[in-house]
Amino acid sequence: NSQFRRAGTKGIQLFAENSSTMIASVANCTVDRVGGQMAGVEVGSTQSGTMKANIDGNPVINATNEVAINVYAGGTASSRTEATVRNNVSVSGAGDVNSFTDPVVQAFATSDAKGIVLIQNNTITNPDGQAVLTRATEGSGTMDATIRNNNITIPANGFDGIEIRSGGDFTSTSNRNCSYVLDNTVANNSTQGGHAFFVQPATPATTVQLQQKNGANVSDVAALWTTNTNTESNVDFYTESGAHLQIGTQYVCVTPGNLTAPVLAPQNSADTASVMGIGTT
Repeated sequence: NSQFRRAGTKGIQLFAENSSTMIASVANCTVDRVGGQMAGVEVGSTQSGTMKANIDGNPVINATNEVAINVYAGGTASSRTEATVRNNVSVSGAGDVNSFTDPVVQAFATSDAKGIVLIQNNTITNPDGQAVLTRATEGSGTMDATIRNNNITIPANGFDGIEIRSGGDFTSTSNRNCSYVLDNTVANNSTQGGHAFFVQPATPATTVQLQQKNGANVSDVAALWTTNTNTESNVDFYTESGAHLQIGTQYVCVTPGNLTAPVLAPQNSADTASVMGIGTT
């Protein structure tokens, strides 16, 4: 129930570091750049930390030349981020139109960490870059993402609606990205060659797994997109030599364990700070 405006850097940034555990809820907040440059909301884990976050039910989250919602997992194999991004009314960004960077919503696992994300029931507009990007890169880290029932608009100067990627960096070794993409509505008005859906296993030995909803297993990305009842037909993929693209009902992406947002309240009277004014002792 808070407002974060004109921050100039990041509206909200929450990280679990070292071996700490953080439980966070961002709900009914307005995170608004108000015409300036600003990132929106970033949550994540690093080193051996654990983050459990819910970014749900916010009326406005936007950004410029940065990510509007970034869910990050980095560090060792003990680092883990589980997050929900649900029921956000207006999520938008404005990246660099010349480089198609800065996705609006990003789920990003790097090094050896594990990310688990649910992106559901959001309204997303991407003036540049991707509306939703899930990726695992720079090591052996893994990403499990479910992208469901989002309403995505790609304007004329926009690029991809949803992109799924593994690797893409020289230090990537065996990253795996399992993504379940279903029931999304994409309005693709791009004149920049953007796609409603783009899949890219980008580095040898990395893997993208695409979960299929039901039926006999399909053999290509376009058929999966349709079988999983997403709209808009402009889809494509690129598989680097030595990388792997796997499609079927047998690939089941993990979902976050923190589907119910926590009720954050003081544990006892000692946790409740009193308001002190200048000169008060």
